Amino acid sequence: MFRINDLYKNLITQIPSPSFNDFAAHGAGPDLLLYLLTAITYPKIAFINEPLCFFRGHESSFTIQYHKELVSRYFQAKVWFALNYQSAAPLEVLLFRGWYSACKESKKYLSFRKFCAQYGVN
Repeated sequence: MFRINDLYKNLITQIPSPSFNDFAAHGAGPDLLLYLLTAITYPKIAFINEPLCFFRGHESSFTIQYHKELVSRYFQAKVWFALNYQSAAPLEVLLFRGWYSACKESKKYLSFRKFCAQYGVN
């Protein structure tokens, strides 16, 4: 749940990226940034440790069909947020975890430097 002013202030539909330019088409990334940018504007946020909604997916749904691509868009949003709002340490941990997961998923070694460049980090 968001205050309407937070929604207007923090909804970014296009995230600067060297690899992707389709964020507005599916919302993967902008929705995460809405949460992160809103959370950093308040001294306290709350977490309710119980499910208040659920996600239902089926094999022909957009989220299930394009899961791999959506994961990349969410990762780009996290990198953008870390670059703009956090210190270098969380960004390095984020990049390493993302690179490690990508290597594990593809079952081959990926260049860390090329992986980072894909998300706009030199």
